[in-house]
Amino acid sequence: MKVLRYDGPRQARIVEADSPRAEGKQSLAKTLATSISAGTEMGFYRGTAPQMNSRTDRNRLFHSAPDNLKYPMQSDGAGVWWMGYSAVGRLVEVGPEEKSLREGDLVWTQQGHKSTMISERFVKLPADMDVERASFLALLDIAFNGMLDARVKLLDEVIIFGMGTLGLLLLQMCKRSGARVMAVDSLASRLELASRLGADSIFNSAVDGDVGLRMQEATCGRGADVVFEVTGNVDVLPHAVRCAGVEGIVTVLSFYQRGAASLELGQEFHHKRITLRSSQVGGFNPELRQQYNWPRRQEQSIWLAQNLDLLPLISHRVPFEQMPEALRMIDENPSACQAVVVKYE
Repeated sequence: MKVLRYDGPRQARIVEADSPRAEGKQSLAKTLATSISAGTEMGFYRGTAPQMNSRTDRNRLFHSAPDNLKYPMQSDGAGVWWMGYSAVGRLVEVGPEEKSLREGDLVWTQQGHKSTMISERFVKLPADMDVERASFLALLDIAFNGMLDARVKLLDEVIIFGMGTLGLLLLQMCKRSGARVMAVDSLASRLELASRLGADSIFNSAVDGDVGLRMQEATCGRGADVVFEVTGNVDVLPHAVRCAGVEGIVTVLSFYQRGAASLELGQEFHHKRITLRSSQVGGFNPELRQQYNWPRRQEQSIWLAQNLDLLPLISHRVPFEQMPEALRMIDENPSACQAVVVKYE
């Protein structure tokens, strides 16, 4: 089979590797499509991900660990989750102990970029599901988890910072929840797409002035009921805080890979009694934990993949053999990219 290999930072290539065999509960699937994460995954491609030189304990406390992860690394390595984690395939061999799947089933799993996948945790998809839509399932799960954390309600005033793929997913989910949404970005092309997908208003942070003041004016001085920050740029967070209403909550889906040494939490954060909430997909809103377990979230993410307007979010479709060039493109010109789907046939 063919797999993705990193020989070092920004050094990607496709190489041959031994093909696995189905055994026990593990089944084998031929990969049809994967999606490239422009956030966490690119950090490992660039060599800037904090996990390269740190590790976490069971309480998710980070500890210094120089050279915790080293190059070279391949997408077929054991436990290598950072070289892609949203893959769609078709089963070609079912493990002898697997009882719920059959050869020919369309499946999804959190695995890396490689032409063949082996897993005992495949999620069966509807037989007629569009493969490109299914490639969004990891991001849909992240966005849906953010919605559960933020508790968006009917007629809420919502502001979303960042109209990358994740922000555009949140925009559509908020609109389906009956909210009014202001979309914020510095790129006119992304704001144009946000308008097409239902944003009630847009704000270009590069030219339109004070977004906090605009939000206050739009809400008769109340401020936003719900604020999402999904840019990955910690300098945006004070502006998100400024937009929230008194006693408001700012939900952060971004992973600030370079830390937050420059974070300013001054006047509005203190006097508005703002709560900052980290929405990380590995956990649940404690108030909803009994209602939304993993199987239910997977089921609802599949429904969202079938019903949201996802195909306009795909900016590039690339064959697996050209993935090194695609990674270079995202690295060097991220503003030109939205969702990038890798095709295997």
